[in-house]
Amino acid sequence: MGLQTHPRLVRAHSVGAWLRGAADDLLDLTLDRRCAVCGRSDAAVCAGCRATWGRPFDVAGRVPGSRVVAATSYDRAGSAIVAFKERGRLGLLPVLAAALADATRCAVGPLGRSDQLVLVPVPTVPARARARGLDHTRALAARAARRLAAGDRRAVVASVVGHVRAVADQAELGRGRRWDNVAASMVARAPRRPFRGPVVVVDDVVTTGATAAEVVRALTLAGWRVDAVAVVAAAASGSRPRG
Repeated sequence: MGLQTHPRLVRAHSVGAWLRGAADDLLDLTLDRRCAVCGRSDAAVCAGCRATWGRPFDVAGRVPGSRVVAATSYDRAGSAIVAFKERGRLGLLPVLAAALADATRCAVGPLGRSDQLVLVPVPTVPARARARGLDHTRALAARAARRLAAGDRRAVVASVVGHVRAVADQAELGRGRRWDNVAASMVARAPRRPFRGPVVVVDDVVTTGATAAEVVRALTLAGWRVDAVAVVAAAASGSRPRG
């Protein structure tokens, strides 16, 4: 079975999810814009809630052999991530991508002038991307790359990993079953040319690390050298975060 592709645009059959998002957007226009975390402010994520996210930190023991850095914890950012992915609150993309960019900077450290960051998004299950109307992980990676490039980091996105078999929704599974669910479920395309600079796997949330580890495995087998994993939020390894 070949590498499965992922839709980028809103599909007709996802009208329900996007109507919910449109309702939020309409409320944002007709009422105060609501913070996705506290619901009380006039920003997608208000300055007060954003300040509680703190600074990026290392997440130990999730992906064997790879450094994992999270911008914040799922307890603090989970409501914003769910609103973005499940309710169509696209206005949250800039703040979540900024957090992902911060985690990426922390994961790779200083770069040489000729180095270029390569961000590899964890692939979204195609059916889930169709239902949501967007590949949110790819969108986060693209926006984070633009933010990094606007600063002092040249960055590109390489969407080179895809699923080769069906997998269940990780959010519905316990810790042990998550690793079994995604084992040998992905394949990566080989790099077309050598890259000067770090290769970073990016995602919105890391829980057990099973999905990120499978991406690292697929990339390594295809000839990539993975330097780190960066995520917006880290959840407790035994939890079942939504989104």
